[in-house]
Amino acid sequence: GMPQGTPPAIGADPIARAGTRASRYANEISQVAAEEGVPADVLAAILDTEGSGEDSVSPAGARGLMQVVPGQGYDLPGEDARIPIVSIRQGARALKDKYRITGTWEEAGAAYFGYGTDAGGMTTNAYRQRYLDNRARYGGTQAPAPTGPSMTTPPQAEQTPEAQRQGLEG
Repeated sequence: GMPQGTPPAIGADPIARAGTRASRYANEISQVAAEEGVPADVLAAILDTEGSGEDSVSPAGARGLMQVVPGQGYDLPGEDARIPIVSIRQGARALKDKYRITGTWEEAGAAYFGYGTDAGGMTTNAYRQRYLDNRARYGGTQAPAPTGPSMTTPPQAEQTPEAQRQGLEG
């Protein structure tokens, strides 16, 4: 059968409840978000936007759920990108790098894809829009991310700022 991620806890975060591809990997996403300081909704949205399987390999050699190309500094020796949490971790490393360069999680998502058109005909603008739409499903804002220390560590549920909480309701 199809290997899947760890089943999410009942009543868990919005990613677990969303019924999306990323929902299957909600626990792995949550763990990597906490370890790497990349918002969980960003990781989930990229995973959904890539739309790849655990064993997927693109024509460019990108591997796994997050479609990271080996040898760009985001994969470590001996890592197997077919393992969901490994691929998600590689994607998080890449997203952190793109965030440092672009300054917002919104543009980090576009930079994750790259600039131009890929072998399948996907453009940067189309990818960005798909990513933003996917991110909105998890309560991710489409406004630029606030700067400051709050962005380095995704908040735990009980420490979520009021403004972010309102985005998750309704």
